[in-house]
Amino acid sequence: GRPAEPAEPGEPGEPGDRERAVRRLLYRSKQRGWLEMDILVGEWAEAHLPRMSPAELREFSRFLDEENPDMFKWITGQADPPPHVAEMQVFRALGGYVRGKMAP
Repeated sequence: GRPAEPAEPGEPGEPGDRERAVRRLLYRSKQRGWLEMDILVGEWAEAHLPRMSPAELREFSRFLDEENPDMFKWITGQADPPPHVAEMQVFRALGGYVRGKMAP
């Protein structure tokens, strides 16, 4: 038969699937290829991913699909995000974290 489709991050499945999803998202957060993003997104993800619900993990995965230059402008408040990003709870939390770190 056909191989099974990989589960979305946070979806119930085999034991250990959630942990694998969290590790995969953490890797994607810390290996953006842009040092500032690796640090900002990676630190936030390390602190928050383990406590996220399956829905939040899926939302964060979708957020990580965005392009680095756009993400950086959005989370630092330099540009308004598009509606599909602005409505994400994880985006709002990450943006608040980043702007807090940047405050004098």
